Amino acid sequence: MRKNKNSEPDIKALNKKYGFNVGKVIGLWKSNKHDTEISEALDIDYLDLYELRKELESHYLAPIKSYSKGSIHMFTLD
Repeated sequence: MRKNKNSEPDIKALNKKYGFNVGKVIGLWKSNKHDTEISEALDIDYLDLYELRKELESHYLAPIKSYSKGSIHMFTLD
């Protein structure tokens, strides 16, 4: 079931689904870190970050700015 755009993501459920600290990833996105930097720093597969970003965009948020080459997404989480 699709959630409202204004609802908050269930971080605990996302942590369990992806097997890494989603809150930390969101914090790094908010501090303008590149996806490649996040992937290397947290030892997370780049494609898992991409999948998480797409899930957050489609269920909860405006598009995420990924800061990877060729990307035009915008991320906001207040």
